[in-house]
Amino acid sequence: MSKVSNATKWWGRCTIEERGAKRWRIGPTSMWISRSRAEWRVFHHTDDNALDSSLEIAVPVDPNSLPDSDSATLERFATAAAGSSLTLTPALADRPIVTKPHDPFSIAPGDTIPIHVSSPLWIVVAFGSSVSAAVQLPAYRPSDTWLGPNTREGEFCYATRTTCRLVLEELPTRPHRATTTISINNATEEPLLLERLSVPVTRLSLYAAPDGRLWTEDIRLSRDDIADGLADLEIAPGPPRAARSATHVAAPRESQDESRLVRAFSALL
Repeated sequence: MSKVSNATKWWGRCTIEERGAKRWRIGPTSMWISRSRAEWRVFHHTDDNALDSSLEIAVPVDPNSLPDSDSATLERFATAAAGSSLTLTPALADRPIVTKPHDPFSIAPGDTIPIHVSSPLWIVVAFGSSVSAAVQLPAYRPSDTWLGPNTREGEFCYATRTTCRLVLEELPTRPHRATTTISINNATEEPLLLERLSVPVTRLSLYAAPDGRLWTEDIRLSRDDIADGLADLEIAPGPPRAARSATHVAAPRESQDESRLVRAFSALL
């Protein structure tokens, strides 16, 4: 990709000449983009393996060899403006992400334990000088789930298939996922059993480390009532402690001025 110096950085600005085409492979998702005089075409297909770590960046391909409608989804965009550039940007999911440890564990009363989770990314495509997204597609779409004590109280989330870790080095790095470090504070007088955790990714920004790994801010979730699933959310400003040299890539989908109370520990239905 033009203007990209790090081989693991799949986002940024790219040029496709008229009657040209290029291919990306970002984890489980393959994407082909072609350009004609008055039209952009985006073909995309996602495999079933959510843990695929493949990465191919803006590989030139023959426009006559693009996939057909049986093997990929096609989106077409007519344009009256001349221009050969497009921009790819990573984004976090548009709902909270529910993750879980490999084995549930308890946090003692008064303790604060850091855990590390990864969440799937969306691929955002804009054409020319526009900052508006023409395409937003998940690199891997997690399954839908409901987080709440009943069908009337709660929220729709995504359920990720991967686990959270107590040791950062044990969390695999994948090009289609971002890492968040979460400090969980058990401010109750009883042990807090951590079976599932909802990560409020819609309130978080994205940062890119020099090695291409994507991060969010560090966050803290404080639980002071064992009877409900709510937690007090604190978002540490700027890049995380584990990647202080990371640079800002994308803003949160939702304002960080929203209520600090988030549904983090309630049961899944």
